[in-house]
Amino acid sequence: MHFRLVSDLADDTKIYRYMSLESFISMMESEKILFTKISEWDDPWEAFGSKLPLFNEGKPVERLYSACEELFCQCWTLLAESDAMWRIYSTQKTGIQISTSLRKFRLLKNAKACVISKIVYGSSEYDLLIKSEAIKMPFADALVKRDAFAHEQEVRVMVYGPDVTDYNHEWSHIQLPLDIANFIEGIKIDPRAEEWYVNTIREYCVRRGLNTEPSKSTLYDPNPHKRSKFARNIVAVNE
Repeated sequence: MHFRLVSDLADDTKIYRYMSLESFISMMESEKILFTKISEWDDPWEAFGSKLPLFNEGKPVERLYSACEELFCQCWTLLAESDAMWRIYSTQKTGIQISTSLRKFRLLKNAKACVISKIVYGSSEYDLLIKSEAIKMPFADALVKRDAFAHEQEVRVMVYGPDVTDYNHEWSHIQLPLDIANFIEGIKIDPRAEEWYVNTIREYCVRRGLNTEPSKSTLYDPNPHKRSKFARNIVAVNE
């Protein structure tokens, strides 16, 4: 598999993925991670440049093919903690966040190529086009998004063409095998989760043979003043 990191990403860069409990269980039980064809995503501006009308010497021509049509992606983030991400991906307060290092994506199986890059954000159609042109790589159209999504600080994992004999170009999703126990380096549980739920996830991960113990996010710690060990002193002021 061809593996490439773009921009200033490195093998030891930590990234995080917020997901529902259902997605987490599916990943654990199947020992596969899910990639979705970028054309199936909700945002109609994804791969914006590849959807523009095409002209040849001033005459419109039919676009027969775009590299993005064979591109399957997964969204991660550089944010180790995010109120917005928990609220978006954990509406039932049962969400899970997994973390890993970028080098671990070399464990992916059945992929011809894996390219990982930060997303570049733009304010307008023109801005997106200019920024995608500056990236200068085959999938540049898939690496720009509108500023409305900038809070995600997204790192996009892109797989081009699954390396399987029965591949169908109509597939909207693919699941690629992965050594999950080796891949996952950390697990956090929604900061609003009940303690019984936290304990259940911990027991489940032990049974699945994970090398890391899940912890509950401390984002909403009710007593941060005690944990910080800081204090204020009263100082007399002479008039």
